[in-house]
Amino acid sequence: MKHLKKFLAVLLVFTLSIPAPQVRAQDSYEIHGAVTVTIPIPGYEDGTPHPEKDCWDFSQFVYEQIWQQQFSTYRGTDDDMLRDVPLTDQARTINAENAKKYISCAIPGATIRVMDRMDGPDSIRYNFMHSQIVVYVDDDGVTIYEGNMIGARVQLKYYTWEDYEAAWAKNKYFKYIKYPGAPSFIDIHTCDSGTFVSRDESHPHLNLYTCSVCGKLHGDPASAEYVKTCSYCNAVVDTGYYYLKNKESGMYLTSLSTADILVLSDLSERGTARQVWIRVTDSGYRLCPAGYPSRAVNAAAALSDDRNVTSQRWRFESVSEGYIIHNLQDSSAVLGADGTEVVVKTDGREEGQIWELEKVPVSDKIRTVQTVFLRRLAYAALRSVLHRSGN
Repeated sequence: MKHLKKFLAVLLVFTLSIPAPQVRAQDSYEIHGAVTVTIPIPGYEDGTPHPEKDCWDFSQFVYEQIWQQQFSTYRGTDDDMLRDVPLTDQARTINAENAKKYISCAIPGATIRVMDRMDGPDSIRYNFMHSQIVVYVDDDGVTIYEGNMIGARVQLKYYTWEDYEAAWAKNKYFKYIKYPGAPSFIDIHTCDSGTFVSRDESHPHLNLYTCSVCGKLHGDPASAEYVKTCSYCNAVVDTGYYYLKNKESGMYLTSLSTADILVLSDLSERGTARQVWIRVTDSGYRLCPAGYPSRAVNAAAALSDDRNVTSQRWRFESVSEGYIIHNLQDSSAVLGADGTEVVVKTDGREEGQIWELEKVPVSDKIRTVQTVFLRRLAYAALRSVLHRSGN
């Protein structure tokens, strides 16, 4: 047994000493841009000299072959995927994390500029600057086509994200990543836990972070966003009459007659009874307009017959500026507004998804009750007249 243990220990040391196999680029790739281009371009194979003056000219040459157009020398243009990324060290530094985050969102044929300055044209000479073409991306790294490498030669190379950092960290920053029609990275990225801010005082179970890319404050996905016993996740709202004022627009939730449509409007513009909402506290709040108490707001942001089903039940989350109103059928779906249109969409902590609850004054309650009473009285009188005329 002693000899076996010794043998296994030696075998383990020997195994660990064997270097991991190096991943290399394929022999060729097809990039489908304005036209289909095979990489490497004939005459510009890996290791061959190239006549272009430097890496930027080489990238411009390849980019033009793929897209039938040139890219400009400035960052922040409409084709720059990083146009809205902050000009900060944290957001722009070349490291494995940022390389994966940004380059994974680019498409084959995109050009990357890495250099030790973030502003100005590419033509200004700095200590470290380089241009590259993205050829292929996978979870572990990227294949790059680049010129002016050792001996002014072309290189087609696969970098792991760690390799990329090791090779290009000296250039300091991602200046731009460009390709025609590139979306803004801000619009397609997933917020990271860039900077810890605090443990949310409102929700003690939720850690708050500032995203290093967009600066948005958000909860850590690893911590619980909703806890049933949390008094803020499940805020208690007294049963009664309320106006629902949208934080972003300052206008009020309003029902349009019996058309089942919800809109935002100025207070009393469409009739007070259509702007007063009743909350009924049994297994989730229901939002019923006082003008149509038999109707309730559902998960489609419309009114339907009140059947006390899950899609018509809501919970109120208390936030610093009001409430976020979650649908019980899908807790990530919240009541919000897009202009004057009332919508239900995924919780984004947006101002248009925050509501202020204004207790209806006694005078408005009386007017509301009178309005409903008079409407019902008018309907009853009309039915009576129609009945008599039918006889």
